[in-house]
Amino acid sequence: MMYDGINLNELSYEKSRYSGNGGSCVIWSKALVESHGLMVVGDSKDPGGPKLVVPVAAWTGLWDAAAADEFSGA
Repeated sequence: MMYDGINLNELSYEKSRYSGNGGSCVIWSKALVESHGLMVVGDSKDPGGPKLVVPVAAWTGLWDAAAADEFSGA
């Protein structure tokens, strides 16, 4: 998968240390943060599959909202 001439599958990705070994985890790459202001997000079960490319502010907002339990549905 390419973005702006960059092969996203060749970036290095991280996975949460809280994830189990079940394989259903989100992976992310910080490789484009400095150069493009973007986070690249993928699925650990399909590391060569589709990627979501989002602005760092959106990624940070998602994490902040999750930490504040804003998605509980209550």
